[in-house]
Amino acid sequence: MARTPNRTARRKAKALERKAPQPAAPTLATGTPTPAQTQGMVFSALPDNYTIKLKLGSDGAPLMVMPGRIVLPRQMKDRLAEQSRETWYPEPDETALKDAQWMINMLADPDRYRRALTYLDRALRGTSMPVFNTPREILETSRDVIWRKLADVPHLTAPKCIRFSPKSPQDFTNAFKKGNFDYPVMIRPAGTHTGRELLLISSEKDWRSIFGMAWGGREIYMTQWTDFQNAAGEWAKIRLVITPDRIMMRHILYGEGWLIHSVDRGPEEAERELDVLGRFDSWTRLHELGAAVRERVGLDYFGIDIGWKSDDEFVLFEANASMSIISRNNMPTHRRDEFEAIVTGIEDVVWKAMMKKLAL
Repeated sequence: MARTPNRTARRKAKALERKAPQPAAPTLATGTPTPAQTQGMVFSALPDNYTIKLKLGSDGAPLMVMPGRIVLPRQMKDRLAEQSRETWYPEPDETALKDAQWMINMLADPDRYRRALTYLDRALRGTSMPVFNTPREILETSRDVIWRKLADVPHLTAPKCIRFSPKSPQDFTNAFKKGNFDYPVMIRPAGTHTGRELLLISSEKDWRSIFGMAWGGREIYMTQWTDFQNAAGEWAKIRLVITPDRIMMRHILYGEGWLIHSVDRGPEEAERELDVLGRFDSWTRLHELGAAVRERVGLDYFGIDIGWKSDDEFVLFEANASMSIISRNNMPTHRRDEFEAIVTGIEDVVWKAMMKKLAL
């Protein structure tokens, strides 16, 4: 069939468009370009137990929920998708893994994704591919490992933590004695990061509370509870965000007890939080602590939660890459634009760290 003049013209126009230099990609926040002229990979996986959750989105459609991954905003994911492909374990695309020029490892929880992280660590040996948050360093952020890595950080108390697999109730008290723990201790299943399945064992009689926990067939963490109440009788938790070039404070939360969660804060709490956030740049001791943690952990992007006992005394809760850092959930409504600006600034720093690591 003969081509019509208009059809031929359209084909030539499209060919010229493909050959023409492409304009620079739009920036994410403050001028850092998106990846261009490279082909990367985003590495994902199902949890080791192949269990996922579903929830309904705002549009009523089901959404897949898999905790323990790096939390990135939609805008950042869309930019990365323009120059990368997503590969999933346990059936990764071996060709893509071999040919990729850079990689972003989305798996952040060594308890939920140990098999996939171990596979990726082996697959990357001997390669020079830049990887954002390498699997080897993620694997070393489990609770029973990270406290040892941070035990010598000045001004930080890193409570002892062990992991065990109980087969009977007696295994809990045996682990307590073998680990030379003192009361109280915290008990939680591996792979959990909230207080929902957390038990505080304050005395010998409290061991009966383990019968309310579904611990059969699961690995369990036992952590030495450490007091972090300040001289005024308050409980406060700080979250720091760490990249190779920056240390930032994400939030400061106050609680009526030792178990503190990111819940809605009223105007008074928001004012107090913003005051501390505004003074963070001059908090030398906390910057020194963050730098020491960064040196020992080695990840490109992660968070650390610490109890604020005094301006020179802090207690480690956890340090890992699975924290909801770039998230607007539970953000105070009072002076919300200022809290939004803090998160946007962190988002931009993380994006720049990613582009720098991947040489984009």
